[in-house]
Amino acid sequence: MKKTFLAALLLFCTVQASAQMFFGGNFRFDMASYNRTGGFDPTQPYGMALQFTPQVGYAFSSGVKMGVQLHIANQQYLYTNGFYNTDAEEWQKTVVTGKTLATFGGGLFLRLRCFEFKDLSMSMELSATYSYGIGAVRDTQYLSSGNFPVVFESPFRTHQLAMKLVPVFSYQLSDHFSAEAHVDLLSLLYTYSVTDKYKTIEKISYGNNYDPVIDNTTASSHFTAGINSLTSQLLTIGFIYTL
Repeated sequence: MKKTFLAALLLFCTVQASAQMFFGGNFRFDMASYNRTGGFDPTQPYGMALQFTPQVGYAFSSGVKMGVQLHIANQQYLYTNGFYNTDAEEWQKTVVTGKTLATFGGGLFLRLRCFEFKDLSMSMELSATYSYGIGAVRDTQYLSSGNFPVVFESPFRTHQLAMKLVPVFSYQLSDHFSAEAHVDLLSLLYTYSVTDKYKTIEKISYGNNYDPVIDNTTASSHFTAGINSLTSQLLTIGFIYTL
């Protein structure tokens, strides 16, 4: 028993001695427009997504990285509906809809190096992340010309568990610093989400002091291979600094 304990302790010390602590993260910013169906305002809706994922952990000489990461993201889109006014010979807006979602969370990741050629290497990264999101859908309705627009807001909250497998290409810029690209186009992603939707309220100019009331709760799960964001990201750029 003592020999087993000493052997395990020796192995742990050896691994710790060969491990190097690292920190870094990746950053993503996307903007995209969407196609519309006929009969609406021809102005294409657009979306934007911003995400930052700081990471810290240990890099092992065998090409294994393990650590923890945070998830900070914000995404939104905006579009207009309308009709063509033949008298005015122009498109007239009736509804302007915007959706925003801010999320915060964290999780674990494991990265295994697959191959290395000079300063370039490719790894597979498996991560599990929990995130909590706060969002709202806002409709600005122009009920008639000459009147001020009326804004309706539908708040919602989300809880999401995501598991992702993505290839990561790294290029060693110096002894301690390397640039990275997460190839989201080739990733596998599974998400399980629970969303609480609150009753729609009318936004008024002098504020809204109200107690939010849940309208309904929904749960959903999705498995995605490849592009998996609101704005169809292809790459996520990042860096790693090894101490």
